[in-house]
Amino acid sequence: MKPLAITWVLLVGAACAALSFLGFFAHMRAGGTPMIVTPGPGVVFALATAALVWSGIAVRRLRAGKDTWIDAIGAMRVAVFARTCALVGAGLTGILIGVMAVSLMQLQAAAMVSNAIGSGVSALVGIVWVIIALVVERWCVITPDDDGASSQKRNAAA
Repeated sequence: MKPLAITWVLLVGAACAALSFLGFFAHMRAGGTPMIVTPGPGVVFALATAALVWSGIAVRRLRAGKDTWIDAIGAMRVAVFARTCALVGAGLTGILIGVMAVSLMQLQAAAMVSNAIGSGVSALVGIVWVIIALVVERWCVITPDDDGASSQKRNAAA
């Protein structure tokens, strides 16, 4: 499995931030109410990050030949989970950055200052989530020298 390109993750995050900003800005200019964001998404992102770190450490132990609770199929699931977290995290973080940018344009309202802080804190935790997801995904990559020496067949999963 080839690791996820960091450029692709950045592109997803930037596109979501731009579309979020444009959409919420147009919505606010049309007289709509803003989307209020609390730091709640940051808590969910932190829990996903903790699960990634915990399972990623188990994968590292498996690759090092140490005793661990995870097996090869579980390591594959961790790799897919990490890849998914990187892309979904980039998208959600981009959306939160767009909301924060719109909120920062309306600092005269106390609710928008609170909204900017809530979405900014959640976006920061989201950035950490994406970085950890990319690192854990790279821990799960199988290099050709990791393949078993007993098989001469080409590995279709790599």
